[in-house]
Amino acid sequence: MAITAYNEKDLNTSLEYFNRSHDIYKKINSVSGLMYVYDNIGSIYAEKGDYNKAIEWQRKSLDMALSLKGMDNIRYAYEMLSNTYARKGDNKNAYDNYVLFIK
Repeated sequence: MAITAYNEKDLNTSLEYFNRSHDIYKKINSVSGLMYVYDNIGSIYAEKGDYNKAIEWQRKSLDMALSLKGMDNIRYAYEMLSNTYARKGDNKNAYDNYVLFIK
């Protein structure tokens, strides 16, 4: 439901569903589920133009990925951060995260 709402650009509904998912994943202590939710909540805030909030959520995902040493998730988090910083107009941080993504 959250992804469908996101694809239909119903960002508030999508955010509501992802927040519900967050509560469930947190309750059952699903790290992979939380990373997924953090990435998507970050994407929603980026779409809404709230780049600081997007970065906050994307950093949560990165922190979890780093703690698990999941290279695919780490790379994805750096890519998302790079894209968000670029959209924000912060080219230095966009570049720095891009370098970490392609590493």
